[in-house]
Parts: sequence; C-alpha cells; structure tokens
Amino acid sequence: TLASTTVGDADEVTYFETDLAPTDFVKGRNVLAVEVHQVALNSSDLRFNLRLDALLAPSSNAGGDPAISYQTETESLKIAWPAAFTGFALQQRRSFADTTDWEPSPYPVTSVGGTNVVTVPLSEETLLLRLSK
Repeated sequence: TLASTTVGDADEVTYFETDLAPTDFVKGRNVLAVEVHQVALNSSDLRFNLRLDALLAPSSNAGGDPAISYQTETESLKIAWPAAFTGFALQQRRSFADTTDWEPSPYPVTSVGGTNVVTVPLSEETLLLRLSK
C-alpha cells in the first residue's frame, strides 16, 4: 500500500513520540508491529527508527530499589526515580558525622510522565540525600 502523502523537510528527521497505555500490553511476550509506506514504488529514501522505553512496576516478590537519576542545573539539583516504585521518600541529613536520624526532605515531589522528581536548591551548605522506604 502506498503512502497517501509525501513527507519531507524536517518531518523526515523528526522523532514523533506517543504514549502507550499499560492496558495495551499483556503479561508475557508482546509484539510491536510496524508498517512503513513509501509514496511511490520508485522512492529512493527510507528511514525508520524505533525506541521503546518502559517503567516497570516492581512485583510483590521482586524487591529491589528504583534507579535514581539526577540533573544539575544552575541553582538546583533535580533527583528523579520511577513513580512505579511506591513508598519511597527523599530524606536528608547535614553530614556523615551527624548522629541524628535522617529527616524527610522538605522539598515537594512532583510526578512528571511516570517519574517522581524532587528539585533541591543548591547552596554552600553540605546536604546528604538518600531515597528510602
């Protein structure tokens, strides 16, 4: 089947994102089928890229800890982990020598695209952070 329109210019190299609902998948093996259509039988160019990212919720018997990522910005540090790992909270203390318990971080957790994100302002004061359950 031929494509109904010609794609050109920036659309030829633009990545288009879409979200798939968890209900689109079944337990076990899933197959992702893709069709590519050219506008003419003698088309000389064809490009195809695919990337599938998934956040998997831990099963009750899997255990494990979430992967943590961070990003430094001019005046803050963003800490992120998959929202599928429920019950985790960011905690802080001032130093390794501090004998007091870890305390909850006062910075709010926001959920962005299935990821929990905490933005911590940067300062000259030492602050140790951990994600704990």
